Amino acid sequence: LPVAQVYDVVEHSGHVISIQAHLCGTHPDKLPGYQLGQLVRQLHEGSSPIDGLVAMEHSSLTKTLCERTDARLKYLRRILGNHAIPHLAPNELFDSLDDGSASVLLHMDLRPENILVTEDGITGLLDWSNALMGPPALEFARLREYGHYTGQFMAGYGSNPTENIGCQTYLAYAIDTLAMLAVVHSAESANQFELARVVARLSDAINRLHEVRSVGNF
Repeated sequence: LPVAQVYDVVEHSGHVISIQAHLCGTHPDKLPGYQLGQLVRQLHEGSSPIDGLVAMEHSSLTKTLCERTDARLKYLRRILGNHAIPHLAPNELFDSLDDGSASVLLHMDLRPENILVTEDGITGLLDWSNALMGPPALEFARLREYGHYTGQFMAGYGSNPTENIGCQTYLAYAIDTLAMLAVVHSAESANQFELARVVARLSDAINRLHEVRSVGNF
């Protein structure tokens, strides 16, 4: 994988500093979908369990997703109003998640800002602070909401992991990403249109999850 080799980790003035190799390239205007699909497939197939990922805080995947989504939804209701987003109890999200799927290393933030390319293709994947150990379908749900779930990407990856999970689980994954995007856009006062679009998609996903759960409970 095109990631920077780490030479040393040192502490200076109370800060931990990683000394890494320099990666050449520029951030693309448009992601090279086919090669990115190949790299993500390589990442998912070649990874082994990793402890201590920052985004997981030594918790299980289910607990991580439930706690951070609940916190983000509460924040959004506080700044947008209680009726801006449908209510979603933590146990509803918890019951919709499936921890039984294969757990692989996920990057979880494959945006152009975190990818370096040259005329020869992708030369670097940056910013692994959002990385998780989880099922590939979780990465796919994020890529779809990012708008990078393209035919070229799918051809490079070679399969569709979301076909192997239930509707409730996929909606829970989508809600995780949409809640994060809504929080990001809420901090960007100049991007109110995008905030409204994401909040609408988030509300729709929550309502759909309620519908699916109600049908499943009969």
